[in-house]
This record gives sequence, C-alpha cells and structure tokens, in this order.
Amino acid sequence: MAKLDPFLYFSRSRIRSVLSEHQAAVRKRWSQNFLIEPGILSRLADLLTPAANQPVLEIGPGLGALSWQLLHRDAALYMIEIDPALCCILGQTFAGVDNCFISNQDALLALRELRLNAAIAGFRHASAYQKQAVQPGAEFTNGPTDQTNTAPDTYRSLAGSDVRIVCGNLPYHISSPLLLAIVAIQTLQQGVFVLQKEYVDRITNKAANNSLAVYLANFGHWTAGAPLGAANFYPAPSVASAALRFAAHPGGPLCLPVSLEHLLRMSFHTRRKTVLNSWKLAQFKAWSVDQLVDLASICAIDCSARAESIAKESWYELCKRLPVPQNMRNESV
Repeated sequence: MAKLDPFLYFSRSRIRSVLSEHQAAVRKRWSQNFLIEPGILSRLADLLTPAANQPVLEIGPGLGALSWQLLHRDAALYMIEIDPALCCILGQTFAGVDNCFISNQDALLALRELRLNAAIAGFRHASAYQKQAVQPGAEFTNGPTDQTNTAPDTYRSLAGSDVRIVCGNLPYHISSPLLLAIVAIQTLQQGVFVLQKEYVDRITNKAANNSLAVYLANFGHWTAGAPLGAANFYPAPSVASAALRFAAHPGGPLCLPVSLEHLLRMSFHTRRKTVLNSWKLAQFKAWSVDQLVDLASICAIDCSARAESIAKESWYELCKRLPVPQNMRNESV
C-alpha cells in the first residue's frame, strides 16, 4: 500500500487557502465542484477493483480527493487536469508517490488522441509539477510551465491497451462528449463517474430508451448510485449529483457501435414522429427505408411507434442484422 500523507483538502477554508496561495480560484466554466466528503470518496474508490500497479485514468481530479483514495489502493494513477493551478497543487500533494502521473490538458482532446494514436502522451510524474509557476488566469498548457526537469523518462505515454479503468468527477457541461469518448476505449472494463443526478437517471432509468441510453448500454451495464447532496461539494452545485458505475459486457459491445450510431441518428432525429417517418425524413440514410422496414418486423420493432418506446434489445438485434455500408462515418450520438 502506498505511503501517503493525510489528505488536506476536505474543509472549505483549506481549499480557499490553497487556491489563494496559487493565485487561483474556482473556475465555473470548467464546472469545478470538489467532492469533499471522505466517506463518499472511499465508497467510490471501493467500486473500482484495480490490481496493484494497474493503470487507472482519472479525468478532472481537481484537488486529488478521489486520487488519494485510488493511490491508497496501490493503483498506478494517470490524471488529466485542464487547470494548471490544480496540476501544481496535485504535484505538491503527490510528489512522493511513485505511480502518480499528471497531464495538463483538455480531457476531450486527450481522449481523441487516444482514439487516433492508441495512446495519450504528455504525462509527467507528479513531482515535475510541484514547482510549476502559474500566472493568474493562465490556461492549460500541455505540461507544466516549469521545464527544468529534462530527464529522459520525464514524459511518458499511456497506451490505450492499458486503459481498462476510467473514473472522475466529470464536468457537467460536457458529460455526453466525455462518456462517448470513454466508451470508445476498446479495452475499457469498468468506470465510476460523478455526474448530475438527472443525467444519471437519463442513462440508467430502464423506462427511458433515449438514444444516449441505448447507445451507452451497448457497451455495458450502467448503475446509478445514491444521490449526492450539494453539501458534499465545494462550491455547492445548484443541482443534485449521483455516482454512475460502468461494467463492460464480457464479450464487448452487443452490436457494431458505428452501425448503431447511424441507426439511432436515423431513428431519433425527429420528435413526436413514428420510427417509419423518422427514417423517411433522415437526411443521411445509411440504409434504405425498405431495408429497415423488412428487418424491423423480425426484431419486434413497430414502425408505427415512436423510437423512445422501442426496447434497447430490439435496436441491438436490428443493428446486428443490418449490413455495414461502405460510406459510414464514425461520429458521436
């Protein structure tokens, strides 16, 4: 078990103090709401089961409260943090921990890099950030502004084949793009995220078959945790939050994600329309309407119903029966 100093930033006064020391402040535009309840953080970490020294990718670690719990469980932690001031605080907190690496960049761009290049570059050991000079109002860089450490092993990449566990207190304003990018990681096995409760309900409510819920459930099981009240965060958010747990299907996605993506785009793009009318009105048709209608009857899909009333399993069955067109483009639902 890693030897860690006690975590300091559970109190609001300490958080305000350390931010002031670094000429920093809470950034609303980055949806910074730090989880400060130790019991909740411990339970979140317990939901993940990394082996000793197994890489865990954490998105938006903030001040490092969940990071501390994961390092305490001997994970090899790779953190992506957009705020350079927080990177500096993280560096000071975890400088003495061997398996702790930080990359100061936009998580969406990093996940896009992972998809294109099969790796995320730009990680440095936490100790490289502890003396980072942060100017007031500074934006993220691609590493610390203090470049004095030039040892050959200073920078490292996280290979996509090593990314099996992802977690984070995700920014509410980009929740969907982040989750879509995360499930695109082919080796992903499990994850735990803190999100807006209404958003978590939208994904996990079995009665709600919206396109996002259908698409995400293709990759694995999503389970909602207990609501997290605003008092568990600093600053307190204006909405309730909840944990969202992910466990990948053992055999991988139930159907081809790119085919499902286009099927859902064709089926859900109009409101208050039947499935058949949505298919007819779709601008980009990956398949002909006749093809879809012929196969829909086999998959228990009523074309006179609205897309939201169709069971997830029926969409997956239809997707598996459809040919893969040559002109498909892989986009996000």
